[in-house]
Parts: sequence; structure tokens; C-alpha cells
Amino acid sequence: YIRYGVNENSGASQKEIILVDKDGNVDPTTPLMFDYENITSITPYIIDDEPLLIQGGTFKTSPFFTNTPQQYSSYGRGLKCARSNVTFKNIRHYLENEGVYNYSTNTGDYGCPYGGFYGTYVCNNVVFENCLASARIVYKGSNGAGMGTYDLSPGYATNVLYKECYQEDDNFFNASGQSRWGVMGSSYCKNVTFLDSKLTRFDAHNGIHNAFIINTEIKMIRVNGTGNFVMENCIMHNTGLVGLREDYGGFWDGNIILKNNVMIGGASVTMFTNTWYNHYFGYPARYPSNIVIDGLTLYRSRADYEAGNAVAPEDATITLFGSGILTGAKNIVEDYLPIKDAYYPDGTPVVLPNKCQATPPERITIRNLQGCNIIIPNKTEYTWFESTEYVVNQTTDCAAHFDHIPDGLCDDCGADFTPCTEHVDLNNDGKCCFCAGDVEIRCDKHVDKELNGKCD
Repeated sequence: YIRYGVNENSGASQKEIILVDKDGNVDPTTPLMFDYENITSITPYIIDDEPLLIQGGTFKTSPFFTNTPQQYSSYGRGLKCARSNVTFKNIRHYLENEGVYNYSTNTGDYGCPYGGFYGTYVCNNVVFENCLASARIVYKGSNGAGMGTYDLSPGYATNVLYKECYQEDDNFFNASGQSRWGVMGSSYCKNVTFLDSKLTRFDAHNGIHNAFIINTEIKMIRVNGTGNFVMENCIMHNTGLVGLREDYGGFWDGNIILKNNVMIGGASVTMFTNTWYNHYFGYPARYPSNIVIDGLTLYRSRADYEAGNAVAPEDATITLFGSGILTGAKNIVEDYLPIKDAYYPDGTPVVLPNKCQATPPERITIRNLQGCNIIIPNKTEYTWFESTEYVVNQTTDCAAHFDHIPDGLCDDCGADFTPCTEHVDLNNDGKCCFCAGDVEIRCDKHVDKELNGKCD
């Protein structure tokens, strides 16, 4: 996680949290995200068997004010859960005495960023239910960049659920006119879920494995990580749906499934936003292996949404990747790249090696968007996508159903799909070529006629 940009840093030691049983077997929902050449430490934390319920209570916090912009240093007032099997229920957190601050001029009552009121640390199975969160005013730091300030801060945790959590309308829509940061920021987590909630932001900094946003109203998504990212039956108040964090390489090693969502803000929207940088982030960058976009409804404004006036399909433009990704797609394939406005005395451009030749998506499936203007990268112009398979608005008349994303639906047409009674592995990759199920080696006796060390 060697970050790039105004908040750049030198990265962090390779680390992650996993869930293991009493015999040391890693839970399949929390697999290792990276390979480790050397292991310097392993720290075990015991999971508490007895569930704990903490409920009720109203909390009010005030900013800590300073006179001048400062370096990024967060305050930690709030609740930090360092125990497993805990439910926080019916808790309210409000902000008061915030003063008045102008972000554009960096003047007024200057305060400090906060690390989050609702936090987690080295724990498993933590639920926040019917809790009120508050997005905070964002202040510029001494480097001129906004300092991230949060109210929900899951960190080093597995299986964290935010159920029926919400922000008040004034806080959610910034009706007071103050510039506010997104409410959530996470690091080193696995299996984090927003369910039936109304929260401004879902954000993953130093990686996440498996993220789920279901039946939730939201304004921004910024992620990098592995596994499955699922967004279903949600309302997005933005014209960009998923931001792949460019400051961490736009990295997602896995599947992204976007199903039956609503976007409010215009008739022209972008599914993935990101900017490619020639920077080494500490790992090989890659874009989602499989992308499924299944249904999408657009509204030009909140008023149109409340009135039920959706954008007609023929008036809707859905762009798969933003311009930042497409510009990068032309650079990704190059071994050397010129430095902007840098030339040798003879006029030859100064070039640097490409440090981020990211892996493109393997398969992009779009369904139930008939009649919409769908803009997909042209493979001739953007050769990075040459190996990517496009499937757009396929009917249910598939010659053979595929379920590479094991959700019980055909990736191409969305039809219900029961896994094979007997798997077939024509690709010799250990996966059934029809349902993507694991294929076991079933030979009574191995035969290697090709003398390549593999059973034919």
C-alpha cells in the first residue's frame, strides 16, 4: 500500500487479519490476500464465545480547534471495539459546537480530523444496528489536501455489519453548506457489509476482502482489495458508481457485481472511476477479473426520483470506464513512458520504465439494460482490453450457461443456473468450464504421455 498523490507515503509492512479455528485452519471467508516470502510475526487473538450487547445512549462530541493548518494527526474520541461477538444497538452520535469553516479559503474555525467514533480493532463478528453516525467537517492540512475524518472506522476486523445505520438528512446531504468528509473509512478488514442503511461513503484504504452494500442509500464508494464486491438494490447520489482508488493502484483482485441499483444525478453516468499512475504500489496492480452489471435505473434529480420520473432507456448513457482509466489503458501497455514536458537537449523525450502494467478485466457482462447507450472501450483503440470478453444484453438463449461468479445465475443472461451434476474441465485449470466449480483429480492411475510432469 505505497500510496501515491498528495497524501503519498512509503507504504506499510505486509500484514492482514485472518480467522482460524482451534486447529489453525484458515476460514475460507478470510483467505490470505497476498503471498508472504517471509513471516516475521504472527499474533493470535482469542475470539470471545459469549455474545455481548451494548445498547442505548446518546453521545455528543465537539471538534478540537487549532489556530493554523496542521499535519495529519487524528483524534480518537469514541467507541473502539476490541472484542469479538459484540452488537452495538440504538446508539446515537451527534456533533455540536462545530463553528464555521470555509474549505475553499481554508479560513474560519480550524479543527482537527478524527479517526472515527465507532471503531473496531482485532475482532470478529461485530454488528452496529440502528446506530446514528455523523459526517464531520473536513479541514485542509498543511499540505493543502483535505484530511480524512471519519465516524465509522472498521480496522483489523473480520465480519463487520452495519445494519439500519444512518445519518440525518442535513448531515447526509450537507444541507448546512459545510464541506463534510465521507462517514466511513476502513483498513485491513474482511467481509464488511452495509445493509438497509443510509451512509454517505464506503471506503477501503489499506485493502479489504469482500465488501457488500445491500439496500443502502449512499453518495460515494472508494475501494481497493480482493474477493467479491457486491452492490445490490442501492441508491447512489452520484454520477460515478464505484471508485477504484487510484492512490492505491485501482486494485481489485476478484469480482465486482452491481445489480438493480439506482443512480441519481443525471442521464449520463460512469460505472468505474479511476486514474492510472506510473507508480509502484507494492504489489502487481490488476482490475476486477469479472464485472457484472445487471440492471440500472437513472434519475436526473432527487425530485425526479421522489416523483418516479426515471430517465428513459433511450436517453440514458452508461459509460463503463471513466476517462482516467481509458487514458491509463493506453499507457499501461507501454514498457517506457515519457515524463510530461521533460526533454533532453536534442529534443528527445525523457522516459521512465512503466512501474504499473496492470492486469485487465477478464470478462465484463452487462444485462437488462436494453435500449441504453452503453459505452464500452473499443479494443482497437484501447489494446489493453484485447483479452477482455464483452457480453452485452445476452438473451436467455445461451448455448451453455456459465457461472464463474458463483451466485446461482448465468453470468451472460442472468438465468437461474444449477451447478453441474458432473463437472467438465476442458480448460485444464481445475475449474468446471460450465459452472466454475472446483474439479477434483479423479484418475485411478496418472498417465503422462507428453512427459511434462502433468497427468494428461
